[in-house]
Formats: sequence, structure tokens, C-alpha cells
Amino acid sequence: MGDLPSKAWIFYQEPEHGSHPVVQVEPEDGEDFTLDELQGFVGGLIEKLPIPGHIIFANEENGMYDEFVMNTRFVMLFAELLATYVLMGPKMIAGNVIVMDTPTLRENTVVMDYLETVAAVA
Repeated sequence: MGDLPSKAWIFYQEPEHGSHPVVQVEPEDGEDFTLDELQGFVGGLIEKLPIPGHIIFANEENGMYDEFVMNTRFVMLFAELLATYVLMGPKMIAGNVIVMDTPTLRENTVVMDYLETVAAVA
């Protein structure tokens, strides 16, 4: 195993008709996500948000603020952490967002209960 988690959840900003808004995914090789896989999930470049224990990547392309709207599913669930650690407004979390499985994330029962309730396995 590498140093990235082997499971993640994609919070789709606008899921395709009939698909789930939050989907659990695993790496193609069964061990580690590649940069290409992560970028494919968000449809562009990725950035790690500095939330302790939560390895979160968000679409951060130039001009995204004009093209995308806030990812409300993600922002509502992670609002307190975003306000505490990232100090950014919700408009800055746009597009598809990937939440990586980490031990600290698993300790957050609110988030894990939500993921178990709404996430579909890809």
C-alpha cells in the first residue's frame, strides 16, 4: 500500500440524471489512487484543502468561479471544518469534490453516518 487511502467518496456538484450525488470509489489498481484518477473524478486540476485528518481534493481550475456553483452537499456537511481550518467562503468550494477515507474522518460520526446513508458504491 502507498500513502494515499484506498477508498474515497465523490460529492458530485451536479450528478447525471438518475445517478447518486455521493459515490464511493476505489482505485483502479486496488491500492492507490493515481493523479489521473483523482483529476478524472473532479474533471480538472486538484488541490488539497488543509483540513486536519481529512484528505480532501477540490477542483481548482482558473476561471472555475464563473463556471461552477457551490457544491452544497459537500459544503453543508463540512461547513464547520471549512470555516475553522480553511477560512474560505462556500463559493470557493465548487465542482466535484473528493473526500478521502482517513482514520480521523472515520472518527467523525456525523460525516460517516451521512456517507453510509447516502453514498452508492460505484
